[in-house]
Amino acid sequence: MLSWILMTPMAGGPDEQHHLVRSAAVVRGQVTATAPVEGAVPEYRLPAWLAIDVDCFKLQPDVPASCAPSLIDSDTRIGIVTTAREYPIWGHILPGIPSLVTSGSSAIYLARILDAAIPIALIGAALTIARRSRMQLAGVLMAITPMVWFSIAVVNPSGLALAGALALWVGLIWNRQHVWAPWLLAAGWAAAILPRRDGIIWVAAILMIYLTFRSISLKDWFTALARGPQILIAISTVLALGGAALSGNRISLTGLVVPVAVAAYELVRWAWDRAAESASRVAIRSGLVGVVAVGSVAAMVVVFLVRPGGPDTHLASRIFGQTGANLIEAVGVLGWLDAPVPTTMVMLYLLGLGGLVTMAILFGEYRRLVTIGAILGIAIAASWVLELYSGNVTSTYWQGRYYLGLLMGIPLLLAGAPGAHAARFHGLNLTAMAGVLGAISLYVMNGAFWASGRRFGVGVNGSLKPWTWDSYGSALAPGDLGLGVLVLAGALGVQLWRRSATS
Repeated sequence: MLSWILMTPMAGGPDEQHHLVRSAAVVRGQVTATAPVEGAVPEYRLPAWLAIDVDCFKLQPDVPASCAPSLIDSDTRIGIVTTAREYPIWGHILPGIPSLVTSGSSAIYLARILDAAIPIALIGAALTIARRSRMQLAGVLMAITPMVWFSIAVVNPSGLALAGALALWVGLIWNRQHVWAPWLLAAGWAAAILPRRDGIIWVAAILMIYLTFRSISLKDWFTALARGPQILIAISTVLALGGAALSGNRISLTGLVVPVAVAAYELVRWAWDRAAESASRVAIRSGLVGVVAVGSVAAMVVVFLVRPGGPDTHLASRIFGQTGANLIEAVGVLGWLDAPVPTTMVMLYLLGLGGLVTMAILFGEYRRLVTIGAILGIAIAASWVLELYSGNVTSTYWQGRYYLGLLMGIPLLLAGAPGAHAARFHGLNLTAMAGVLGAISLYVMNGAFWASGRRFGVGVNGSLKPWTWDSYGSALAPGDLGLGVLVLAGALGVQLWRRSATS
C-alpha cells in the first residue's frame, strides 16, 4: 500500500484534492463551509497550499502527471471551494491531522498513510480469519481488486468504506472460524456505514443478502453476537442515520428509507417462513415473489418519474448503456477513471471468477449461485436508480467503486462452495486451484500498478519502458516502485500459502 501511495501523484485519484480540503477543514473545526458573500459558493478558509491544481492531466489519459504545477508555498489562509463538503466527517478526521503539523507534499503523503491505516488493518484481519482455508484466502484476494488498492491509496472515503465492506462480508460468512470474527464484522460495519453518504444502503443490502442466503432472521443474527459488537453496530448505525437526517444531500436522505426497507424485508421473510406450514405454500411464496418484484419495478418507475428535471428517456438509455463500463471500473479503471487496467488482465480476472462459478455448478451449490446472481442484479439496479435519483444529467455520476463493496460478496461466497464437497471429487486438486486464483489476483494487482505508473508517467499510449517514465515529483520512480511491488506481492503470496491451511 505504501508503494501505491508513493506511485500515485498528488490529487491523482477522483476528487482527492476536495477530500484533502474537507479533511483539513474538519480537524480545524470548520465542519460547515460558509459563503463569503450572499449567493456565493460556500468555502473553507484554509492554508493556500491546499489549493491543488491537477486540471492539466485529470480525465486526459494521454497527458502525464508531470504537467501539474507545484503546490503553492504558503500557509496564508484563503477561501477554497470543495465538492466534498456534504460528506460525513468520519472519513475525513484521520487524513486531516497531518495538515495541522506540516504542509505541502509531506502533509499529503502522511494524510494518505493515516487514511490507509484502518483499511489495511481490516484487510489484514480479514486475511487472518480466512487463512483457515486456501480457497477462502483466494476469495478474499479476488475481492481486493485493483480498484480497492487504488481507492485506499488516495485520500477518499471510498477506501475506508470498501475495506469495511470486505471485513463485513468476511465476518458474516466465516463468523465461527475465529474468536475475533464478530469484532471484525462490527468494525467492518462501522467502516462501511459511516464515511460515505450511501454507506448505509450498501451495508443493509449486504446484510439482507446474507440473511437470506443463510435463512436466518435479523433478530436471531443480532442476538447471537457478543455485546461489544452489538454496541459498535448500534452506535455506528445511529450516527449514520443521524447524519443522514441532518444532511440536505439527496443521496444521504435516501438512507432514511433503509430502516423501512429492512422492516419490509423482515415482514416478507416472516411470511415466507410461515408459508412453509401451509398447504398452499407454493402459491403463497409465488405471490410473495411477485409482490417483491412488482414493488421493486414500481419503485424504479417512481424514481424515473420524480427525478429532478422529470423523466428523461435519453438519459436513462445512456445510464443503462454504462452498466458494462461501470462493472469493469469495479475491477480497475484507476486515476480519474482515465487509467484502465489492461483488458487482458480484466479478462484474466473474470476467468478466475468463472472458475469459482464452475466449481459452484459442479458441486450443485445452486443456492449460492442464485445469491450471487441476486448480488449482481441488485448492484446494477441500484446503480440505475441512484444515478437517476442524483439529478446528474451527464450519466457520469455513477462509478464502479460505489457498489464494489456489494460485489465483493461474489468471490467471497463462491470461495466457500468447495469446502463441503471436496471429498466427492478425488481428482480435483482444490489446493492447486486456490493457488492459481490467488496468483491471478496478485498478478492482476501488479499489472494494474504498472499500468497506473505508465499512465501517470507518460500517458496511457506512452513508452512501455519504465526507465523513461517521469516520476512527477514522487519520492521514487514508478518503475522502481513497480519492481518493489512485484517482490512484496510475491512475498505476501508465499507467506499466505505457508501460513494457511490446505483444507
